[in-house]
Amino acid sequence: MSRRFAGLLVGVLAAAAALSVWGGRLPVERPSGVARSGATRILPIVLRIQPDGHVTPSSVTLPLGTRVDLTVTSAAAKALRVELPGYQDRVPGFTLEPGATFRRAFLADRPGDDFALLVDGSPAARLDVAGSHLIEGHR
Repeated sequence: MSRRFAGLLVGVLAAAAALSVWGGRLPVERPSGVARSGATRILPIVLRIQPDGHVTPSSVTLPLGTRVDLTVTSAAAKALRVELPGYQDRVPGFTLEPGATFRRAFLADRPGDDFALLVDGSPAARLDVAGSHLIEGHR
């Protein structure tokens, strides 16, 4: 009886070794939601500050990992301070003179629906970055 188990053990070990070699040759897939280099989408976002201080559009939603080409134009009669908290390291606060345009590209890789565009310290528009904080398949 022990010879049968020894034979079974040798067979299982041989099969495990063969599967390990064969499995190492399979292509590895990235989890969905992880952008491949060079595959990042570019989305132009054009915001206009109206003479009354309102921003159009008032809300922008985009997928996680999108490369944003942000343009902000002011039609206000006075200089305005504009900030995007949460992305302030990529879009530093700036002062926009009447009729001026600000442009900046950045990667929207921080998910959330609470990124307010502040105009003179007040929320005027919202940036929603749709996606999970987690890579799919990991918890």
